[in-house]
Amino acid sequence: MKKYYINLTEQERSQIIHSLADKKNELMAKGRYSASRVKC
Repeated sequence: MKKYYINLTEQERSQIIHSLADKKNELMAKGRYSASRVKC
């Protein structure tokens, strides 16, 4: 699998991290989140 790198400003990076955390919390509340599914 080919990896891509994106240059982000600190503000963009922060916004993405917060959005992902919000999505994770939403899925956890619905019982649809499992850390074992996450692949790095």
